[in-house]
Amino acid sequence: MSLGSILVIAALLLFVIAFVGRPLVEGRGFGVSSSDRKFSELLAARDRVLASISDLDMDMALQKIPPEDYETRRSELLQEGAGILREIDDLADTRGAPALSSASEPDSLETQLEAQILQLRHKKENTADFCPQCGKPVIQGDRFCSHCGYEVAEDAVAE
Repeated sequence: MSLGSILVIAALLLFVIAFVGRPLVEGRGFGVSSSDRKFSELLAARDRVLASISDLDMDMALQKIPPEDYETRRSELLQEGAGILREIDDLADTRGAPALSSASEPDSLETQLEAQILQLRHKKENTADFCPQCGKPVIQGDRFCSHCGYEVAEDAVAE
């Protein structure tokens, strides 16, 4: 190895060390505050409770647990989840962050999307060119659905 290549490698190594160490020297690295840590713990607890409720519902559907145990455990999980959501809302208020458990802005994008989805669902339900049994399209003049055989009233088909 020649002296020139050793100097180039050393210069690159110094550059990498300076680049990686710069945020640490300038103090730009940020630590996690206790409120951020608590908020993260609450979100994890919320997700854990939701997963537990989902598992419990599945166990009940598969009849793995008796109904009285299901109701008792589900009410306990719901109370625990409500307490966690209250803590999240309280912590979000103190941090100045928006609450996660409710949509507070009526003009938010999520609210607008939900309203549009609801309109599309109502429009689909109210159209007469779909079979009320299976939801497949019905051709004008058909008396029966070609997919499921359901008898379609003549006045229900769009003309």
